Amino acid sequence: MTPRALAPDEPLEDLHEVDAQRFYTAFQLALADPAYGAFLTPYELADFQRMRCFLAEDGKVGGAIKTVGEHHEAVSLFNRDGSRGAGLRMLHHLTAQDADRLDCIGDVLRCLYERAGYRVIQTIPWDDHFKPRTWEYHLYGSPDIYLMEYQS
Repeated sequence: MTPRALAPDEPLEDLHEVDAQRFYTAFQLALADPAYGAFLTPYELADFQRMRCFLAEDGKVGGAIKTVGEHHEAVSLFNRDGSRGAGLRMLHHLTAQDADRLDCIGDVLRCLYERAGYRVIQTIPWDDHFKPRTWEYHLYGSPDIYLMEYQS
């Protein structure tokens, strides 16, 4: 059964700020997903303990906010078998919770995040030295990395 798409103004159901352990458990399932796990930074539990973590859709959609200096980065955004559009709805929630920056790999995510009001502030060419450990060149190529900032 194909998940239904969320309407642009439809909120995520059962959206909660959760403790780091609960988020980490859900995040590990997303990280292991061969479809997009390589696009996620593999943070550890101790990292999430220093972040604000949010889950929705029975743990299938999530994201966290990491404070870096004066900025609040949206990180670990995932939509694992959730409704189409749920990841973007989570990003809108993180932005409402003061997330103002993020980074991403490739043009697909860049375009998605631009729809949420983020704009590229720096483009970093692919560097094999920093590739994610599960990166598949034959599937994903060598895309640019984008640092993005929210433009209200």
